[in-house]
Amino acid sequence: MSTLNEFIATIKTGGLARSNRFSVNIPFPSARGGEPRKALILCDSVTMPGVTMATAQQRIWGEIREMPYEAIYDNVTFTFYVDTNLGVKNLFEEWFQLIRNPTSRSFNYYSSYVTDIEILVHPINENETAVHTVTLHEAYPKILQPVTLDYSSKDVMKYSVSMNYKWYDTSNNSQQDVTTEIVNPNNVIPSILTTKI
Repeated sequence: MSTLNEFIATIKTGGLARSNRFSVNIPFPSARGGEPRKALILCDSVTMPGVTMATAQQRIWGEIREMPYEAIYDNVTFTFYVDTNLGVKNLFEEWFQLIRNPTSRSFNYYSSYVTDIEILVHPINENETAVHTVTLHEAYPKILQPVTLDYSSKDVMKYSVSMNYKWYDTSNNSQQDVTTEIVNPNNVIPSILTTKI
């Protein structure tokens, strides 16, 4: 059984992760009229992905068992502060139009609009390498959330985007371990990395 002293010692030696120590890496497939770096700098929050196991009842012998047969991945939501010329919003709308042409209403090839997105968790010391990386494979914006305009509000405008993806994986860089970066060969725009302070 752990003791209070062991708990305190663990906190002192290893510390606790902070939810505000993160950065995102989004290689936008289309950025004709926007500023990708500005969008990443203005990223206010992001949800870490979740996964659910779909199960079916199976009886081999005795009691019924719930047997998993498929992993169901939750959408990941990014929230951004919006700059005065709405460049952040325009970036994702351009991406959305890359998926579905608003004029012809036709959908483009899957490989032309998906990309790999990284969510990196950083330690307290900002000079150290990210300790945890989540890579969303074959991601694209599924939902562009509506923005409410209100005369009585003095809040800064925010814009939320829900990303769909095929699957995700994680890598840990604890104790200065080096991990292999996963790169989607379909990406033609360089990755842009910004640290959340």
